[in-house]
Amino acid sequence: MKNFKNRRGQGLVEYALILVLVAVVIVAILTLMGPQIAEIFNSINEKIENSTGETGGTYPATEPVGNSDLPGRGR
Repeated sequence: MKNFKNRRGQGLVEYALILVLVAVVIVAILTLMGPQIAEIFNSINEKIENSTGETGGTYPATEPVGNSDLPGRGR
């Protein structure tokens, strides 16, 4: 029974090592390709801004909803 517990712990350590390896690979890829990814997103953002004529970041103002517009109130 003691041998089984050791193997179970070994499996958990192996999974942890795999997760650490995957995390290191992801960080390395993002570090190397980060500027190129940012350039792609900036290009897309510029195309959207040029096609709509808006700079983004704010939503158009809408009229406030009064209590009488809610179901079951004021009518």
